[in-house]
Amino acid sequence: MNSFKRWLSIKKHKNARLILLIGIIVFNLLLWLVSSLIAFLSSPGSYGNAVEALWRTGITW
Repeated sequence: MNSFKRWLSIKKHKNARLILLIGIIVFNLLLWLVSSLIAFLSSPGSYGNAVEALWRTGITW
């Protein structure tokens, strides 16, 4: 029973790390999307379309 509890706690820590990592990645993607949208809305003439704004700001991000 002790070994099972130890195994379960290790699994819980691994899941917490994975959730944290996924959260950081999703947060960065959302920041990129919002900043691309703001850049496109602030000066649409310099980007052409929304896809180009995503591409250009993604490279500089």
